[in-house]
This record gives sequence, C-alpha cells and structure tokens, in this order.
Amino acid sequence: MNDIENSLLPAVTVNNGIVTTCNDTFTELIGFSPLEIIGTRLEDKLSIVADIEEDKFTLKQLFSGVSSSELGMFTMGTIKDKCHYALPVKVHCHYAQGGGDTFRLCFRVLENKSKDCITGLPNGVAMRARVIHHLQNPAVSVSSLGLIILSVDNFSTINFRYGFEVGDDYLSDAALSHEEIHQ
Repeated sequence: MNDIENSLLPAVTVNNGIVTTCNDTFTELIGFSPLEIIGTRLEDKLSIVADIEEDKFTLKQLFSGVSSSELGMFTMGTIKDKCHYALPVKVHCHYAQGGGDTFRLCFRVLENKSKDCITGLPNGVAMRARVIHHLQNPAVSVSSLGLIILSVDNFSTINFRYGFEVGDDYLSDAALSHEEIHQ
C-alpha cells in the first residue's frame, strides 16, 4: 500500500474474501474499529453494482474481472457504515502485493447523507437505516430498543445573539459531550 492510499483513501486488503487489513481512513468512514473489521467477510459490508446494468454482482465476479486487467477495475457499490446506512462509493480493486487471492480495494464516497454536517453525529437518515436494520433482524427484540431525543432549549437565541458560528460550535461541543457519555 502506498502512502497516498494509506493516508487519503479508505482502503482494505482482502484475501479469499476476508478483510486482512484496513487503514484508519476506512475505519473512520464506516465507524467500526479495525478489530471489528479485520477477519470479517467483505461481502457482509460491501455490495457491488455493475456500472452499466445497475445490477448487483458478487465480489467473486469483481475479483475475476481484476485478473484480466493490469490496472485493476473500477466499479460502483455501497458500503454499510456502523449505523447500517449504505454509503454509495466508487471502488477501485487491484491485486495486492503478493498476488494470488489477495486484493486491495480503495473507496471514494460519492455522497454521505447519514451524518450531520455540523456535529458529525449520525442524523435522521442514519437513524432510519439503523431502525430498519434492527426491525428486520429477527434476533432483536423490539422491546429491547430505545430512543433518546435531545433538545437544546432556546437554541435559536444562541444563534441570533452570538451568531451561527458560535451556535455551530455549541452544537459540536454538545455532540462531543454526548459521544463521550455514550461511550
């Protein structure tokens, strides 16, 4: 893996369909720690869509396509983040050093509607994706689910009195405090 791939692009290395390495940019993107990703099947997180037909195809088909190209292969897909939101991504897949059944996949997020642009917290889109995931999962009891709604009293007063920049900072600090408490 070169320095640019490692520092700028979310990337994973896969051997026989199992994630063997991932960089910090990848874990930041999807919200899982390396321990939660390494050793898992990539197909549990990534769905590939053919560029032309918009039909899904398997990772095995992607890897087969890579074997016929020296430069690797570009395609579109979605990768699920920790909130189960499917992020649309462009994927570049190529042989990793050592070849064989080891591939390197780099991702470029095309659009992320699941995070609030000010606080960085999951938003309503992410919440909906997570709720749908849990409701469709037979192992999850609906009675075990909960929802916390936080409201900042008189927030508009902060924006009007001190300006939107101060209001944004206030929301970011409140979000950080919430994240620290949640963890």
